[in-house]
Amino acid sequence: MLTTRKTRLTEVKNKYHVASISWPDEETKNAAKVRAKKLGLSFSNYINKLVMRDLEKGGKFEIDPTDK
Repeated sequence: MLTTRKTRLTEVKNKYHVASISWPDEETKNAAKVRAKKLGLSFSNYINKLVMRDLEKGGKFEIDPTDK
């Protein structure tokens, strides 16, 4: 399955790259999975679309430093 390995990113035969995601809690991860299912997407596809949309839009990206 693994053809090359660079840090935490792994190249797979079908040209997809796999990276793990750390979640703040189980509830957040499960809510994201439910949202993906409601949209008719796989969880992986849902996360990919979120990242791609952010990269396409660019612009200002703010995270409240007090939000823990």
